[in-house]
Amino acid sequence: MKTIRLIPTLTIGLIILAYICVKAFTASFTHDESFSYLHYIDDSFMAIISYSNYYTNNHILNSLLMKYSEQLFGTSEFALRLPNLILFGMYMIYSYLLFRKENPFVAISVFILLCTCGQLTDLFGLARGYGLSCGFMLMGLYHFIAYFRDHRKFNMILFHVGALLATLSNFTLLDFYAVMLLISNLLPAIESAIYTDKKYSLIAVNKIHVIPLLISAAVLYEPIRRLFKGNNLNFGGQSNFYDDTVKSLVNYTIRFTEISAETLLLFQILVTATVIIPLFMILRKIVKKDRKFYLKNKSLIIVNLLIIFLAAAFILQHALFKTDYPIDRFSAFLYPLFIINAGLFADTMINQKSRIIITASSVFLALASVTNFVANANLSRSSEWIYDSETKNVITEISRQRLLEPRKDVTVEINWLFEPTFNFYRKIWHLHWLKPLNRDGVTGKGDYYYVFRDELDKLDPNDYLINYEFTEINTVLAKNLRE
Repeated sequence: MKTIRLIPTLTIGLIILAYICVKAFTASFTHDESFSYLHYIDDSFMAIISYSNYYTNNHILNSLLMKYSEQLFGTSEFALRLPNLILFGMYMIYSYLLFRKENPFVAISVFILLCTCGQLTDLFGLARGYGLSCGFMLMGLYHFIAYFRDHRKFNMILFHVGALLATLSNFTLLDFYAVMLLISNLLPAIESAIYTDKKYSLIAVNKIHVIPLLISAAVLYEPIRRLFKGNNLNFGGQSNFYDDTVKSLVNYTIRFTEISAETLLLFQILVTATVIIPLFMILRKIVKKDRKFYLKNKSLIIVNLLIIFLAAAFILQHALFKTDYPIDRFSAFLYPLFIINAGLFADTMINQKSRIIITASSVFLALASVTNFVANANLSRSSEWIYDSETKNVITEISRQRLLEPRKDVTVEINWLFEPTFNFYRKIWHLHWLKPLNRDGVTGKGDYYYVFRDELDKLDPNDYLINYEFTEINTVLAKNLRE
C-alpha cells in the first residue's frame, strides 16, 4: 500500500517541483517581489523582524529569507525565490504525510489536487510570503493532528513552530494560529464529554502551550502592534465571506476558465457542502457520544472545525474592526484546507457500497485538476501579476538597443505598476546608464515608453515608434522619435 501511494506522489511531486523551479529561473520578477527587494533587503535583522518598515508588502519571513539567500547564493531571481521553492518541497511532504494512512486512491487524488492548483503553485515560485505560509501551515496542521493521536509534546512544539513561521510569512495566518489553539481546548472538552470520566481542566490542557506562546508573543507583539497601527489589513473583499472568500477559492480551483455566474454559484454551493455536510455528521456523532467515530476521525474533526472557526473569525473581524475578507492570493491558504477536509470526508464515507463512486469521483477530480494545470502552465507569467510578464524582456530589449549608443543615458517613462521591477533589474544588472524610474507616467520626455496601449494617446502619434506590442497584457514598448 505504501508503494502505491509513494511512487505516484513522488513522481508527480518531482515533475511539478521541476516545473516551478524552471519558471522561478526564467520568469520576470514581479511588482511585489521587486518592491520587497528594493525596500527591505538592506534592512537589518532586527529592523525586519520588528516590522519597523511596516507595510502590507513586507512579509517578514520572506524579507529575511530573501536577504540571507542573496548573501549565500547571489542576486538572481532564482536565488531570491529559492526559500519558497524549498517550502514547496515541504508542502508536498506534509501533503503526503497527512494522507499516507488513508485510502490510496483518495490519498493520491488529494495530493494531486493540493499540488496542481495553478495559482497556488505560482505563489510557491515567487519571492513572497504566501507560499511560505502555506508550507508552514501544513507543517503546523500535521503535527497538531499527530499530537492528538499520540500526545507527544514534541509534535505540539512543532505545531507552534509551524504556526509562528506561517504568521511571520503572512499575517492572515494569525487567525489560523488562534483558531488551532481554540481547537486544542475544544477537543479535550469533547473527549471529556464522550468517553472519559476525567473532567476538562483549562490549566492542564494549556500548560503545554505556555512556553511556546510566550516565545510567539515575544516575536509577534511588535509586528502585530505596528500592523494595527498602520491599518495594514486591506486589499481584500468588503461584501461578505461567501461572495468574497469562497468565490476566490472557486477561482483558484478553475483558474482562467470562463464560466457563467450560475455555474460559479453552483461551485460555491458544492464547496460549502463539503464543509457543512461533514460538520452535521460530526455534531450528530458527538451528540450520540460515538467514541469509535471520534477516535477514528480526529483529523476530519480538526480540519472541519478549523475551516468553520476561520470563517467565523473573518466575519467577526469584519464586523468589529472593518477588516477585509481575504480574496485572491490573500485567501490562498484556505485552498489546501478545503481540499484536505474534502479528502478526509471522502475517506470517512468509503464503504463497500460507496467505494467505487468515491474512488471514481476522486480520480476524476484529480485528472480534471491536472488537465487544467497543464492547459494553463507557462514559464513567463504569474497569474496575479500578469502585467509584469514581459517587463524583463522589455528591459533586455532596451539594453540591446542602447548598445548602438553606448555613451547615452536612457530615460524610460512607464506606468507606475512597472516601476519596482524596472528599478529592480536596473539595480541587480548594474544598468547605470538607465536613469532611475519614477511613477510620474507619460510626459513626452522619455527616450522610451513602456505603458498600457491607451496611455500613448497622450502623445502625438508622429513622436514615437512602437517597437513591440504585447497584446495579451495590452502593453507597448515605444521609442521617442523626437530629439
